[in-house]
Parts: sequence; C-alpha cells; structure tokens
Amino acid sequence: MTRTAPFALAISGACLAIALPAAAQSLALSQGFSSDPSQVVTRAHVPYADVDERSAVGARILLQRIETAAEAVCGGAANRSSAHEAQAFEDCRSAAISGAVARARSPALAALTSRRQAQMRAAR
Repeated sequence: MTRTAPFALAISGACLAIALPAAAQSLALSQGFSSDPSQVVTRAHVPYADVDERSAVGARILLQRIETAAEAVCGGAANRSSAHEAQAFEDCRSAAISGAVARARSPALAALTSRRQAQMRAAR
C-alpha cells in the first residue's frame, strides 16, 4: 500500500510541497508560479512511505528529509552571503519546516521539531 500525504506551503517565493509516495529517495525540485505571476515557486517532493513518522526514529528520518528539502527550496548556501540574505534564508527555511511538520500531523515529528528549534535558539 502506498501512502501519500500532499502538503503545500507558500513562503515568500518558495513552496515546500511534500508528496510522499513510496517512490525514490532522491529530492526532485520543480518550479511553478504562485497566484502572483511574477513569483516563481519551488517545490520539493519528499518521500516517507518507508518510515513510520509516529515513531521517534521515523520522525527523526522524516525531519531530516524535510530540513534538506527546505534548504534546497529556500536557496541553500547561496542565500547566506550577507546578513540580510542569511536571515531571509533562515526565515524561509523555518516557515517551510514548520508548515510541513504541521501538515504531517505527527505528534512525534512535532515534538522532535520543537526540541530541535529550542536547541538551535539556545545555540545562537
């Protein structure tokens, strides 16, 4: 049985769409347009049919995949060349991760994400 759970979150020019079939593990980016025709939207499809997101291990695996997709969708290292660009990247990445996690409706994933965000805030 193939599980799919499509999520979409539009964030200042980027969109993290997580459609999770039992397909390949590679991260494929695609582009489209938002309701604002001047704005290009980037989407990533992150598979997780092979993990149980309700378990601690599965939640950790899925969060890593979501974080990788968010970094790719939000521009990655290219957006870290100035303080302003670094902040815009972090804002995009944070919003993409939070939106995807909320749509997953997994208490284990939500708890792990909250702990990781608290650790990152403490490290700053």
